Order: sequence, then structure tokens, then C-alpha cells
Amino acid sequence: LGGSGENVLLPSLVLVDSNSSKLPPVKKIRGGHLHTCLLTCSGEIFSAGLGKNGRLGYPCVTEESRFRRLEKTAANEDVVWMQDIDCGFAHTAAIDGNGRVLTCGAASCGALGHGRNVMDQNFLRTVEGVPRCSLVACG
Repeated sequence: LGGSGENVLLPSLVLVDSNSSKLPPVKKIRGGHLHTCLLTCSGEIFSAGLGKNGRLGYPCVTEESRFRRLEKTAANEDVVWMQDIDCGFAHTAAIDGNGRVLTCGAASCGALGHGRNVMDQNFLRTVEGVPRCSLVACG
């Protein structure tokens, strides 16, 4: 990750998409199967890796080798301040500043919490009926 498209064996600086000049300080890094998400101290989420199934939080069916900031939710709301993130095998979950749980990615077997007959989600979508939370974990 970070722009080379090659496996990296030693710690290296990562690149951010061309719309962001500098990555803000990061407070959390989470990895799923072939994707990685960063949560910044200011509550922004950046993701990179395989875009299949919507796991990156934005439409991308190939590989995103530079970290890109998530900007919109499925409800077309701005992704403003997130307090927690985690990555599952092919999905991502986040908790926003109001304690709402949001998920995106592969919806198989109800993994996103939106029900069984739901398509994969390309954008973070609020999980209805879940009480306010402060932490999230994916399997």
C-alpha cells in the first residue's frame, strides 16, 4: 500500500490521494483482507487496498494503492467525525460522533447488519436499530 503496487517488507511512508496534500496524524490503523483503514485524530477515515464489494467506503472495483479519504455516506451525508473503525474480511465498520454504527462492503450472510437481502454497500450506511456505541469490532 501507499503507491508502489508492490509488497513492502519494511515500514515505509504511505501516499495519500492527490486531493490531500498531507495525511493528518493517525490514531488508529485497522486491516481487513486486502484493505486497510486509517482513523485520524480529527475523525477522518482514509482507506486503501482492494475495492471489491465496497469495503473501501467509496466506489472502486480495482485496487486503490493510495489512501483516499471517505467523503460521503450512503445517505449522502458528509463523513465528518468518526470515533472508531474496524475492518472485517471484506467489510468496514465505523462509529460516528453521535454513536451511530455505519458499515460498508460485502453484505454476504448479513455481515453488515442491514439484513440478509441487501446488496454490497459502496458507502458507509447507518445500521438501524442499534443503540449508540463508542467502539466497534469486526470478525
